[in-house]
Amino acid sequence: KNFDRGTAIVGDKSGKYGVMTYDEQFLVPCVYNYLERISSIHFVAHDTTWKKGVIDINNNTVIPFQYSDIINVDTTTFHVWAYKQGIGYGLFDSSGNQLKSAGASTISIESVSINGGAYDHRDGLMIIEDNLTEKLGVMNMNFEEVVPLGKYFNIDNINEGRIRFSLSEESEKLNDRVTISQ
Repeated sequence: KNFDRGTAIVGDKSGKYGVMTYDEQFLVPCVYNYLERISSIHFVAHDTTWKKGVIDINNNTVIPFQYSDIINVDTTTFHVWAYKQGIGYGLFDSSGNQLKSAGASTISIESVSINGGAYDHRDGLMIIEDNLTEKLGVMNMNFEEVVPLGKYFNIDNINEGRIRFSLSEESEKLNDRVTISQ
């Protein structure tokens, strides 16, 4: 049991996951195929059909279980990207309200996916990858390209308005940095 803020994600013998307190009280029953903590009170959960949604610490559904991908994007306030086949990405707040939709995007969001783990994305920016060319870029929370796809060979670790990138395939280390203003 790995406790964080007085709770831990635990699994039962059937392979389902839930959330319990130090005194072994279940706040979320072990009914999910997968759970990942994304804030002090929010979890990305996979239901029995492996669709993703977001629940809170009291097992209330915040974002419905209808998405194939959900990624936490903002460390100062709670925002997540959620992807649904045929619709693309949407941006949601902690109440489950969809704030933005990819419909007004300046890029073809259906051919682009989020690249890297949640630890790579900060400050409302996401590393994106063209699914056909594998070129990388950076998108902001308005679905606008901040760093165009393919400008840099490798991009990772957005933090405090800075992005680590490599100028070419031959670069062994990602030491170059650029500051992005939004």
